Formats: sequence, C-alpha cells, structure tokens
Amino acid sequence: MRKKIHAFTCLCICILLTACGSENRTASAPELLEPVMSVNNTVKAEIGDIDNTEILKAEIIPYTEELSFDREGFVDTVFVKEGDTVKKGDKLAVLAGGIDNTMQRDINNEITSVKKSHAVENLELEYDIKILKLEKELLQDKVKKTAGKEKKETERELQIKQADINIAEQNLANRKEMQQIELAELERKRESIDVDIEDYYIYSTIDGVVSFIRKKSGDMASKGEFAIAVSDEERLHVRSDFINNKTYSAAKRCYITYNGNEYDVEMRPYDTEDIKDMLDSEIKVYSYFDFKDTGVKLGLGTYVDLRVESQSSHNVLILPVGAVYIENEKSYVYKNDNGRKVMTEIEKGIVSSTYVEVMSGLKEGDDVYVKP
Repeated sequence: MRKKIHAFTCLCICILLTACGSENRTASAPELLEPVMSVNNTVKAEIGDIDNTEILKAEIIPYTEELSFDREGFVDTVFVKEGDTVKKGDKLAVLAGGIDNTMQRDINNEITSVKKSHAVENLELEYDIKILKLEKELLQDKVKKTAGKEKKETERELQIKQADINIAEQNLANRKEMQQIELAELERKRESIDVDIEDYYIYSTIDGVVSFIRKKSGDMASKGEFAIAVSDEERLHVRSDFINNKTYSAAKRCYITYNGNEYDVEMRPYDTEDIKDMLDSEIKVYSYFDFKDTGVKLGLGTYVDLRVESQSSHNVLILPVGAVYIENEKSYVYKNDNGRKVMTEIEKGIVSSTYVEVMSGLKEGDDVYVKP
C-alpha cells in the first residue's frame, strides 16, 4: 500500500473550507504609453528598504496522507467512512480477491494438511521407539535373571535392541528435520502470498481521521491511485497555490503572516510526475508547507498570507512603481527640473509590488512625476 502526502486530497476534505485563490502581488514596473503631466503628481526619490516578495493566499489545514493500493483492481469493501477515527495499521479498504484469496486459502490448507500428516508419521515412529525401549527393559531384566550361555545371548539381543532404538531415534530426528524444511518452504510461500495479499488492502499509515474517500465499493482503482485520505488534525501545515521548486529554492525566506505574527515554513517536496498528471487532468495544484516551529497554534481553516521573499535590499534609493516608465526595454522617469519635465533614464534593481530600486540615474531628493 503506497502513500502520498498532499496531492489533491484537500480539495475534498469535508472538514476544510473551500479552495483559496492566490494573490501574486509581485509586479514589474508598468508600461505607460504617455507620461503624467499633472504638476502636482510628484514624489521624491528617497532612501528605504525594498524586497521582492510574492504573496499568496494560503490556508491552515491538517497533516494529510493520501493512501493507495499497490495493485490494480476493483474495490470490494471500504471498511471506514469519512469522519471515522483510525489507528496506524487499521485496514481501510480491500480489493476484490483480497478477502477470500484462492492462493492464500490453498496454501493455508496445504500447511494444515502437512502438519497433520507429519504428526501422524511422527506418532507412529515415536510409538515404535516406545515398543523397542519396552523390549529393551525386558531384556535388561532377563540379563539379571540368567547366567552362562543364555545370559550372553540375551546381552547380544540387548545390544541389537539398543542399536534398533538408536536407528529408530535417528530416523525420527531425520524425518523431523525434513519436515521442518518442508514446512519452512511452505511458510515462505505463504509469507510471499501474504505480502502479495497486502497489496489488496489499504492500511492507515497514521493515527487520525478519515478525511476523504475517493474510491468506493465497485470502483476501479489503479496501482498507486489515490483512494483514501487520513488526516491528523493535531499536526498543522499550510496549503497555497502551487509554487515550483525553482522559485522556492531561490527564495531567501518563506513564511506566513497572521495577525501581525510571522511563522517560517518549508515546502514539502512533490513528485513532478504527480503534478504533471494533475495538470493534465485539469486538477488544481497546490503546494504544501510544514511549520519549522512545531508549537504553532492556529485554527484549522484559517486563511493566512504566504510570503516567498526572493530579494531584498536595505538603505537603497527607491521610487513608487508608478513613477517609472518603460519604452524599448529601457526604464526612465520624468524628473521635475524647476517645472520642466526632463526624461531621465534610470537603471532598475529590485522591483516589488509598490516600489522600484533605482541603481543609477537619480539621487536622493530628486523630484519625479508619478502616475496618480
């Protein structure tokens, strides 16, 4: 039974709220066709801090594991319903053929039959050995009561009887050894079949609540296809619109904000093939994050801002994005020079949703026109 963590389960978990949208507030400077000519719309270039942070809406959800069968088949029985509390190792569902499997039944019957046969065989040998030992005791008594030639003949018979006992005991030991080998091979086959039978079942991998059942009795289930989700409401993580690995890896910091508080998070790795399959199936794709601090206390379903900060600069010259114009891939501003509008090319640095870093072309205090 395979498990996946966070594919598209949370679309359907009944204890969660509806899917949230995203707000990408990162933007490049706008391309304006004509400069703003209002004399009153000016700002001064100033020193400040700037960061390029992508902001997305996110939601606090429970830790969820998506479970699947390790073989293809039709679902025979689902043993749980949504909302049921389960323990790790509990059986959740089984494919047709898993409950009354012919191979499993045959091997169990064969092992039972062989054990009975061995018991009968061993009982017969053990009974023969008891007879031989009883005969030995009689000979021993006879040796004590006889003398001369008769005694010597009885002693020879006693030696022969002891040899018969030794041979019989060795035969019994050999037979038991062979029986153990035979049973070990049958047990190995049964173990192999039992392992194979496990593929017919889905077992819960965590303690939690059944949050969504995607495959019901009679449904066809492919190998590895998500069928049942189990959620641990005591373990929180964050769901946001999809962020690719490249963007996340380039980020200097990734965190959520809620009520003025910041909580650092780290993105859970995802399977590229799973994402591709979901996109091909037109399923909305999400990214999932764990809190770096395990002591975070936020309510399930709480909406938060997820911030992916990729660049930042401090004590640099900045302007509002509305002051910067773009033409022929060049950036420029209209500087106010004693009432004259002087077109001035600048070199941009970081561009955020509200400000542009000016690397060259202006100095602190320069007055520039800005779109209202």
